[in-house]
Amino acid sequence: MKFTADSCRTISCNSYGIDPIRCDWYTRPKTQDDYHSHLDFFELVVVLEGSARDEWEGKDLKLVPGIFFVYAPGSRHVYTHLRNFRYMQVLFSSELLQIPKPLSLADVPCFTSLIPIQGKRSENFLLGESDMAKMLDMMIRMRTVYLSHNKGWKEEAFSSLLQLLFWLMRHLIPADELRAGTLCQQISRAIRYMEEHVKESISNRELARQLGMSESSFLHHFKRITGFSPAQYWIRLRLKRSLVLLITSSQISTVAIESGFQDVTYFYRQFKKHFSIMPYEMHNILISQHEKFNDFVSGLMKPSKKL
Repeated sequence: MKFTADSCRTISCNSYGIDPIRCDWYTRPKTQDDYHSHLDFFELVVVLEGSARDEWEGKDLKLVPGIFFVYAPGSRHVYTHLRNFRYMQVLFSSELLQIPKPLSLADVPCFTSLIPIQGKRSENFLLGESDMAKMLDMMIRMRTVYLSHNKGWKEEAFSSLLQLLFWLMRHLIPADELRAGTLCQQISRAIRYMEEHVKESISNRELARQLGMSESSFLHHFKRITGFSPAQYWIRLRLKRSLVLLITSSQISTVAIESGFQDVTYFYRQFKKHFSIMPYEMHNILISQHEKFNDFVSGLMKPSKKL
């Protein structure tokens, strides 16, 4: 039987209980699955073994071990030509991505590549063996937390989900570009290098050299992929680090230096420009809002009234 969108079954959070995060693995021994629709959750899929085809909006996408992709709420698809198809799946409510300012997942490079809009699907991405092992380790730990249902498991699972998504955004390699050194991978390498050396003063020439690019080519591709120049990204990266430090320290000069700003006055100026308040004011807000943020996270973990 050939399944079509007309015979599509709709899957909602109700189909999987009321948990906003769920992590499982599946084996599909038959040759074709059912067409189904994702009503109110994202679905992250990682192919472990076997092979299949994924039919979505007239496209026929090949699935092999190491491939991963994300479906947005409202999407409809069917797995066909299943051959010992085994995969791991993470379902998560779209509300979990609505993190309050000053934090934002949307600012992370490749966010829009990994997280599709309503009714859409990301492209296939590929993981090498070592990266696949790291990703599976994170997902297995998330599944262990999910199955435990111990006190605080939802908050811990939410933290694990964010960690997984951040990690994936830095390791995106389109599956149709199997050669090493694709632009997205190269720029992701540069960003990881910047994060690891946030306190240091590193030139664009050095970053380009790390990637085997000319400086002009590096500047062009970095701006095209991230939307920012390296200089702008350094500032944003260091300001985000300062937010973390301001939670526990009120010594602004120390926070500035530990965040990679050598000039405290320049730090004050950039901080005020981006956040519209001074660092000491943000420190007071972060302290007072810490408990409210925890309440926000706990609120996300509660069953939706719509369910």
